[in-house]
Amino acid sequence: KPFAVTPEQRAATVEFQDRLYATLDFHPPDGAIEELSGQTQLKLLPEGWELVPKEPPVIEEVVRNHGWGATFIILSQGEAYWTSRGQKPGRIQMIWDLERSGRMYRPSQRGSLRNHKGRILIRTIEPAPPA
Repeated sequence: KPFAVTPEQRAATVEFQDRLYATLDFHPPDGAIEELSGQTQLKLLPEGWELVPKEPPVIEEVVRNHGWGATFIILSQGEAYWTSRGQKPGRIQMIWDLERSGRMYRPSQRGSLRNHKGRILIRTIEPAPPA
C-alpha cells in the first residue's frame, strides 16, 4: 500500500532532494526560541520511512541548517551531529548508540548520554507524495 504523510507530520518536515526529512518524534525543525529537549522514549518508525544514513549533502542541508529542538541529530549508525542549535553545526560529535525494539527506536539513555538532547533523523523511502 502507498504510505501517507499526515498534515501534522508534513508540518514537521524539511524537504530535500524530493524526500521528506523529520525526527522520529516529528519535532518541528525550526522552533528557534524553545528550550532544547530530546527523544527519550521508544518511538515507532512509521511505514514508508527509514533511518537516515550518513550522507554529506544531508548533513549540510538538513542537519546543519535546522535546530530540530535539540543539540544533536542522530543518524542510522549512531553518528551524532550538531544541529544549528549546537556549538559546531554540521560537525560530528560522537557515536550515540540507538536502542531498538522491533520497529521502535530511541537514543540510548545510558550513563551521561541521558544529559544530552538528541533526536533520530528519518526520511521517506520514496519521493514525497504531493501535499
